[in-house]
Amino acid sequence: MRILITGGSGFLGRRVVARAVAAGHDVRALARGDQAARTLRELGATDLRGDLDDPAGLAAAFLAADATALVNLASLGFGHIGAILDATSAGHLHRAVFVSTTGIRTRLEPPTKRVRLAAERAIEASGLDWTIIRPTMIYGGADDRNMARLLTLLAHLPAPPQP
Repeated sequence: MRILITGGSGFLGRRVVARAVAAGHDVRALARGDQAARTLRELGATDLRGDLDDPAGLAAAFLAADATALVNLASLGFGHIGAILDATSAGHLHRAVFVSTTGIRTRLEPPTKRVRLAAERAIEASGLDWTIIRPTMIYGGADDRNMARLLTLLAHLPAPPQP
């Protein structure tokens, strides 16, 4: 299957791209700059220049991808969903998986909560054959922003904290 991935050079994206390539998929991934493009090529993906802040370029990249499905790992919290959904139409994509967050279901009001909720509503109304997944926490490497930092902090304490 030919898959288009947004956010492919990020923490989660690098792992998804590597797994998809290893599974035999033809992976095309959006790259905003030279370093992202290099990372994607090293993982075995075809890099496509595109930026979520450039709707026309995004649509052209989605069309050039000639993909069967989109895996959107780029954050839904930055207000790009309109451009992404327009680009899926321009690229003739009908199937998409979006990664969101369980943070939209909390009583807390993080700054991006409304943007993410609106993005999910737009996805649901888009006409795409869509899936939205909401992981609670993503971790699992020295470069993660959660567990690795906690473990580093604990390693510097004289004794483990007791609850």
